[in-house]
Amino acid sequence: MRAPLQTVYVPALDGLRLACCLAVVVGHSAWGPIAGRVASFGVDVFFALSGYLITSLLLRERARRGRADLRAFYLRRALRILPAYYASLAAAFLLTWAFGPAFTRSFHGPDDARFFTTTLASYATFVGNWTDAPVPSALAVLWSVCIEEQFYVLFPPTFARSTRRFPVVLPALVGLGLAWTVRVYLAATLAPDLYRNTFAHADGLLLGALLAQATAGEASPARAWIARNAGALELVACVASALALAFRGSGSPLSYWESFLVSAICATTIVAAMALGHGPIARLLGRKPLAWAGTLTYAGYLVHMYGVGAAFGIVYRVHFGAAEGAVRTALAIVVTFALAYVAHVAVERPFLRIKAKLGRDETVRPVPALSAPAAAPR
Repeated sequence: MRAPLQTVYVPALDGLRLACCLAVVVGHSAWGPIAGRVASFGVDVFFALSGYLITSLLLRERARRGRADLRAFYLRRALRILPAYYASLAAAFLLTWAFGPAFTRSFHGPDDARFFTTTLASYATFVGNWTDAPVPSALAVLWSVCIEEQFYVLFPPTFARSTRRFPVVLPALVGLGLAWTVRVYLAATLAPDLYRNTFAHADGLLLGALLAQATAGEASPARAWIARNAGALELVACVASALALAFRGSGSPLSYWESFLVSAICATTIVAAMALGHGPIARLLGRKPLAWAGTLTYAGYLVHMYGVGAAFGIVYRVHFGAAEGAVRTALAIVVTFALAYVAHVAVERPFLRIKAKLGRDETVRPVPALSAPAAAPR
């Protein structure tokens, strides 16, 4: 059995995942344009974090073994992502089969016949973000998982074949150029699928990858600078993110290009501060309860629309007056993480243990349990 490729566990990153998941739940359970922007920014941070972590693993493996083992990479990704993903598809299938249009209409989805054909097939093959099939909102959020999977298909082979000293730079810059061109073109032609287009929405993933390249190695000047200035970097990232959320462009092609890029830069800056610094926000997010809850966020993202739907159903039947919005959001969070914990224990944890036994574990971290939160190794 091959020795696992171990990396240092950073609790603040799990805390950051929690913050992103909460942003998405709040954005989908609250009303108003700002709430929607908060949810969108949470997804952008997820993208930047994925690009950074995946590229860091590939770079570390290449430095230690002389090459990136794509077979091992895809096995790790499959064991981490596919079980919970396909379980969420199965849940939607069973609910639609059991309740038919009563279920799909409750999420403003199509008739059940359309759902059983086009919708399930497109998401089962990770191309749901490219199709125009209407879907229940419980599945519509999977567009971002589709984009990440497409990134995993395209980026690692390009990285593995590179013989350059900095193998990330060229594919990332080419990808950014393509993303900017596609985004301006789609905005100019008023394409309705701009937001879910993989190439148009690739900035965060690619900037995260460039961050990993810039900070690779313990002697990296960029890594040292971020560590020295973590507190200031956190402040700048928070202020810039707040301004980006509050002020958006006019909807012109140039404003679409700018708003996506600014959001991705802010997201990548936050990831840099959390991953490589030890500022006050990183210390807060790295606390055990928050870091432990962050390990539930992949499952939480997959099921959160059920939590949102349950919250809307409850407040529709029980009137809470002026507090309705706050109660709805609180209920959505509670139900989401209750479902996430069940999904984690029943679906994710067994496959994470298999991954660890195969020697493919990616972090020196035990599988989290409710009674024993993961601790950061020192």
